[in-house]
Amino acid sequence: MVSFIFALAGPLALPATAETLSIYRGDIKAAISVPIDDLEFIVIPANFCEISIADPSIADISLQSATSLRVAGIAKGRTSVTIFDCEGGTISIAEILVVTSTATTVEVGPFYLPEMLSSERIPVDNNVATVTLRLPASVSVNVITDLPTVGFEMDDEDIAAAARLGETGFYILGKAVGTTTMYLQHENGVPPTVLHIEVVGNVDYSS
Repeated sequence: MVSFIFALAGPLALPATAETLSIYRGDIKAAISVPIDDLEFIVIPANFCEISIADPSIADISLQSATSLRVAGIAKGRTSVTIFDCEGGTISIAEILVVTSTATTVEVGPFYLPEMLSSERIPVDNNVATVTLRLPASVSVNVITDLPTVGFEMDDEDIAAAARLGETGFYILGKAVGTTTMYLQHENGVPPTVLHIEVVGNVDYSS
């Protein structure tokens, strides 16, 4: 069964005076193409404990071994799979493109995922992220803040959904085209961090 991890937060540290958001996402240039009604295999760079498929109506993920997954194409579109270690940290994120079976450019796997070593960094100015987070519907990203958090609120959960990953991490899923705002709540009376989110169409592969 595909599952998703919700890490429990430990004791919180005192917040810093500045904040930066790190955005981790799959690389669309290295997306894994899977034909509808066909299979591909993904090899993970380390043992994992949990996986999350952003949109199970597009692709189905099942365990193949302690370090590999099987991806089945269900419906044409774009989605992503996130792989977590046993502490709730992200090992890797893969972009998945499910294509028609007549596509002639589909590369045959297995596909070897890199570890998550780089990210986009968004400064926060007066508690507001200076860049809007943009992601396609049916695709997820992970957001890491360098301030401890105690929770979050989302203005419109029909546009985007989120789950908290420990003290400083958030899993954010684009659901429907539109814009919404997420508020990352901190301890000790620190104002929430405001993150504007724009969800674009699933076929916008340039995002």
